[in-house]
Amino acid sequence: MFSIIESNKEDNFSTAENIASELRRLVLSGTLKPGTKLKEEEICKQLHVSRTPLREAFRMLQSERLVTYTRYVGVSVAELSAKFVEDNWDLRTMLESYAAKQVVFNATKEEIEELYKLKKIMLDIQPNEIEKFEEYDKKFHLMIAHLSGNSELENLIIKMWNNSLSLRIIAVQNEKRITSGCKEHGAVIQAIYERNAKKAVKYMQEHLDKAKADIFESHLFK
Repeated sequence: MFSIIESNKEDNFSTAENIASELRRLVLSGTLKPGTKLKEEEICKQLHVSRTPLREAFRMLQSERLVTYTRYVGVSVAELSAKFVEDNWDLRTMLESYAAKQVVFNATKEEIEELYKLKKIMLDIQPNEIEKFEEYDKKFHLMIAHLSGNSELENLIIKMWNNSLSLRIIAVQNEKRITSGCKEHGAVIQAIYERNAKKAVKYMQEHLDKAKADIFESHLFK
């Protein structure tokens, strides 16, 4: 089930990141089903690691809501609820749509020019370039949060962004989401570039609604 992760040349922190990455891949691919108990002894043996970095990896995944810890039971793959997705994504949509509107009113010409550069880069991202998409997807959303000019709003969006890591990864498992996501980002940026607040809000809402729909189409809700 697990690929081998060599740990003898790495410290516990980097090993924990490697373990978390492997477990995350198995959960999001559907190899590890929701509710599956993650047995420490078995995983340590298969990944050739000690319990210390494994437990750190569990903490990382717990913060991403991919695993849960239950007293006397241990760590299990989380059962992602539709309500959590709805609540998280709807709040993100509300906050980020408002942020896009505020960028139109508050950002300088130079700041919007910097944002516009992302449009050109993202439209060139290929469907199989998942890591590149994730990098620029983050830049796009957090740059808009920052350019809103509202530090409290920015902090809230960053918190929501961190809480929805697993959901964002699920959304881009479909390569079509990468292509459509880049086009949707471009539409938001173009509206901001044209100083059209109404369109900026509309396109941001549509973008996040489509991403949410892709999450519900994933294997976790089949």
